[in-house]
Amino acid sequence: MNEEFKNSLFWNIIKFGITLIASWLVVVVIFAMCTEDELVPKYNKQMFIGGVILAFSISFISSYNKIQQAKAKIPKYKADIESTKKMRNSLIEKANKVTDKYLNHESNIMNNFAEARKYEVSIHKVKNAADFKTVVEKYPDLKANEPTLKLLEQLETSEKNLLQNRINYTESIANYNIQIHSFPFSIIRGIFKMDDMIIENEEENEIISDEELGI
Repeated sequence: MNEEFKNSLFWNIIKFGITLIASWLVVVVIFAMCTEDELVPKYNKQMFIGGVILAFSISFISSYNKIQQAKAKIPKYKADIESTKKMRNSLIEKANKVTDKYLNHESNIMNNFAEARKYEVSIHKVKNAADFKTVVEKYPDLKANEPTLKLLEQLETSEKNLLQNRINYTESIANYNIQIHSFPFSIIRGIFKMDDMIIENEEENEIISDEELGI
């Protein structure tokens, strides 16, 4: 059952109907246990009202808890993003160190600058897994180096995890906003004055380098 259907008015009405029937049966049992007389028709009105009150109470508490559970997931996913970004940045730093060390080594063993330029990779700074993979693919020695391949694999995994964490974060906020605008959650939103949550921009705006501009 997807989130869109679970948040739909139709499904909420069905759930409330089931809750109402169950609540009415509970009230009937309570009346039967607390009264010595048989459950004559004069109690029908009281039992119905009691069932409705109990059903609304259960639905209200359940809806409030569901909203709070949805809200509680958001900081967790945001923390996952920050944690994964730190790991990714650390791996990128290592990738740059590997690249710089290898390219410097290659340049040193060349006989002249012109020949060294033929071996120079067209990337001045590794910014992501794709950049590092280009460097690794360019040089057979790096491609055959097991620790380097492991670093590339870890970097690719961290970027996949970062993407998934961002998707989870976005979906969790979207789900929360949909819930508080859906019946019966909208009633709780009005009572507790709940506002929509805004998705924070997670884009990394890096300043373009002089090398990229050719200056």
